[in-house]
Amino acid sequence: MTLFNKSSVDGKLRIGDIPLPDLPIIPPIPAALPTLTFTPPAVPDYAIQDLMHGGYGFKTLDEAQSVLAAIANLQTRLSAVEERLRVMGIP
Repeated sequence: MTLFNKSSVDGKLRIGDIPLPDLPIIPPIPAALPTLTFTPPAVPDYAIQDLMHGGYGFKTLDEAQSVLAAIANLQTRLSAVEERLRVMGIP
């Protein structure tokens, strides 16, 4: 069963027979970038210090890898949210 229906008579989005109010037009989500690949840190280090000039820009390799792990986790979680919205019929 589809939760949302679009009326062929008036073009309004409905839940069952109940019309929904007109909603603002939301711009589409920009295309996704490729998911990061990374080497997990030997010891996660999420206490990021001031950036350095040169090198990785982090005090330690574990800091840099921890940041990449956090970004990759956010990409995965956002992808799951987008999929749930798609399943609900929200483009």
